[in-house]
Amino acid sequence: MQWVVNRLVDALHPEKIILFGSYAYGKPNADSDVDLLVIAKSNERISVLTGNAYRAILDKTFPIDILVRTPQWMAHRLQLNDFFIHDVVKRGRVLYDSASSARLD
Repeated sequence: MQWVVNRLVDALHPEKIILFGSYAYGKPNADSDVDLLVIAKSNERISVLTGNAYRAILDKTFPIDILVRTPQWMAHRLQLNDFFIHDVVKRGRVLYDSASSARLD
């Protein structure tokens, strides 16, 4: 998993990468995929950033879903009390935080 984080950091220079879903909450099964929320400042469209994220990890050997969002989008959704985003922020596991300049695992 750390190599995925490293490649996403190199490709997108995000503020945060958060693991959510079954792998973060301790209940994965054989059909589970890895769910990541990547928060990145950019003037690029989300679709371009998402494409860049998937290209960075083309040689992955496990199923993974990546959501790329901007800090502004996150702030807006949190202000709207978006349950899904609140849940990811509250229960998710931070794998990378640029504020600490550390890659966590």
